[in-house]
Amino acid sequence: MSDEEALRLRAYRREVDRRRFLVGATLVRFGLATLLDARPEELPISRTCDSCGAPHGKPRHTESRWQFSVSHAGDYVVAAFSQRGSVGIDIEPLGERPELVAFAGETLTPRERRSVERACDPLPSLLTYWTRKEAVLKCLGVGLAAEPSALEVSPPDQAPRVLKWHDTLRPGTPIVMRELDFLPGHVGCVAIATSRSIQLEVIYGSRQLGTSFSALSATG
Repeated sequence: MSDEEALRLRAYRREVDRRRFLVGATLVRFGLATLLDARPEELPISRTCDSCGAPHGKPRHTESRWQFSVSHAGDYVVAAFSQRGSVGIDIEPLGERPELVAFAGETLTPRERRSVERACDPLPSLLTYWTRKEAVLKCLGVGLAAEPSALEVSPPDQAPRVLKWHDTLRPGTPIVMRELDFLPGHVGCVAIATSRSIQLEVIYGSRQLGTSFSALSATG
């Protein structure tokens, strides 16, 4: 673990969050080590924020074209790796979480809110919107520093895609999105900035990395 990762780890107050971060950092190192045929502990990974210099920026490997993103929620930690462009991934657990519905007004556009309100069960619909937006924002490298309502995404009954951008977010490269439907009891999405066709490979289990993990890689 790098000094930046150790500092980020200590910033978490809850033990469960520290453990999730540690698993995510380990997953990234073992994933990159497999892709690059390198030793996990020798990989230079930076989390420095480009804006303020603090260790909470989008993580990146400084010596290869591989880009990656991590998300942890509920019982899972997932990572996505891409050689073709910036990538973002997000997952959220389903279940009894009625408090989240109150955030719909802050995160959704008017059309998205109406879609959630019409749903028989609003929570899965809200979380689908949320994970799609979060994946895109992480792909852009801005995360929640940007307002999730600054972009509008397709409804849950349609394939994920961005329908409308705020001018401050509009990227120069198209965003390809895919639903993550292999995690029981969770919803998720991955977004990749690329104008090229991609092949997605989902790794779910323990064969490749020798530990329990869920990962997705994209290559051209």
